[in-house]
Amino acid sequence: MSGADKQSADMARCEYMREYQNRWLKKRRLTWLKENGPCRQCGSSEQLEVDHIDQSQKVSHRVWSMSKEKQDAELKKCQALCHRCHARKSAIHYRAITTGKPGRSNKLTEVQVLEIFALKDCGETIRSVAMRFCIHHATVIKIWRGITWGWLTGPDSQLKLLAS
Repeated sequence: MSGADKQSADMARCEYMREYQNRWLKKRRLTWLKENGPCRQCGSSEQLEVDHIDQSQKVSHRVWSMSKEKQDAELKKCQALCHRCHARKSAIHYRAITTGKPGRSNKLTEVQVLEIFALKDCGETIRSVAMRFCIHHATVIKIWRGITWGWLTGPDSQLKLLAS
């Protein structure tokens, strides 16, 4: 076997082993999600993900390649969440870290309300706007329909605000 053939065979072997390991890790993950689903917050069984309940207790995100004992210990600190609930929880957690403001008690400023109102015509979805501002999607709907903050988002008020 020539040097080039040996190198090609070694590369093929490495690729095979990488694919094998990825399948093995995916199987472990899917088994755990099947046993621990559905989503703990909304009950969905779609797009389940592993979430560390308390981020401060997290040892590693590489749970699936740990030894069985370490994996079991780490997964005891986890729950199954659907992608949407996991993203929402992560956004709230990230906001608390970056702003020092805990949880969902988000009081919107007039500028934020105007930003939310402007996003109505930009093709943004209600959910994406809600997640961006860490607010409930119903709040976005109310702002867009003028049910809340109408004095600020009404056609006359925007003109007055821009003119001043």
